Amino acid sequence: MDTLYGESYFLFDACMEEYLVGKPGTVIGKRNNAICRATVDGAIWIGHLKHKNNAEPTFKLASTIALKNHLTNVPEIPFDPFSEELSNTYRDIWFEQKNDVGYLYFDFYNGAMDTKQCERLREAYLKATERNVRVIVLMGGSDFWSNGIHLNHIEQAISPADESWHNINAMNDLVQAIITTDRQLTIAALQGNVGAGGVFLSLATDYIFARASIILNPHYKSMGNLYGSEYWTYLLPRRVSESRVKSLTQNRLPIGALEARNIGLIDDCFALNPTQEKDDAYR
Repeated sequence: MDTLYGESYFLFDACMEEYLVGKPGTVIGKRNNAICRATVDGAIWIGHLKHKNNAEPTFKLASTIALKNHLTNVPEIPFDPFSEELSNTYRDIWFEQKNDVGYLYFDFYNGAMDTKQCERLREAYLKATERNVRVIVLMGGSDFWSNGIHLNHIEQAISPADESWHNINAMNDLVQAIITTDRQLTIAALQGNVGAGGVFLSLATDYIFARASIILNPHYKSMGNLYGSEYWTYLLPRRVSESRVKSLTQNRLPIGALEARNIGLIDDCFALNPTQEKDDAYR
């Protein structure tokens, strides 16, 4: 817990900053969902905040949303996902290329993807398809590959109904871009757990490989089914039988990577050391 602009917040989703400096304690920059706060020995990015409110429950929000009324004069610090600069800094989307294989990372906190994140990821994906690569590997994040749309940001919106509509459409646009890719082979590399719309996002790729230790939660019945969202009514029947489609979407039960492979939901899974270099993992 710490104090920002006279209010108490719990801080989450921290990342080192290598170059930016300022008066310790002050917010010296912002980037997408995160703020950069100066420290006595440099600076640190804080991606999410939870307001300490004893009167009513609160939940985590992106720092730029939680502090939006205070950040008008705070400069935006851009980051190019395709930059080869690998300094310590906040980045939620970035691209690496090795020979003719491109690796697109999207390390969103807790796997939640809000409207702008979906839009930025789609833009980065389309830019990746324009590069001289034969394969695009969607890496997600190390803790979570994706858990679908961002329910906290929907809940805090002035109109949750409108925001949920914008968020799911942005996610659908991303899925559609992957489905219609015809120049590259696409692979979903599930190095972290995946849930809800994130599972169906992975189905948009040509092949899905996973760590044997991950868990998939391929359902959102308790959210009102979101029928057709992420093109699941098109993508899921291409991989599993009609009875499997019903059980996966209606039973609200998680499945392990091995079971997912055995029923055809994913192509294969491997018992890999999480610290093993990805070159070894995808050799």
